[in-house]
Amino acid sequence: MEGSTLEFPNPELMEARVRDAWPRRMDDPTISTMPIISDWLLSEFDETTGALRLQGNAGGHVWAGDLKSCNSGYADGHVETRPKSRIQWQAKGPGHHVYVY
Repeated sequence: MEGSTLEFPNPELMEARVRDAWPRRMDDPTISTMPIISDWLLSEFDETTGALRLQGNAGGHVWAGDLKSCNSGYADGHVETRPKSRIQWQAKGPGHHVYVY
């Protein structure tokens, strides 16, 4: 089976936090570090500070109106529950869509 020719995040179409793209083949070095699926989260990206403001009551695992964690799944088969403090923005797409894990 051939690997995909698509790269995400595509640096020509969007800004990315790190230079490594999501894995496309099973031998990519990002297979266990870049999730390919996660819980959905709502957030705002502050262009001035470059910081992500997670909306505490939208998506992921919420307790008492605040985001506590989210699940991320990886191409190598493992799943992690990431606490709010470890969630980072990964890419910004058109229309200010921000992809996080």
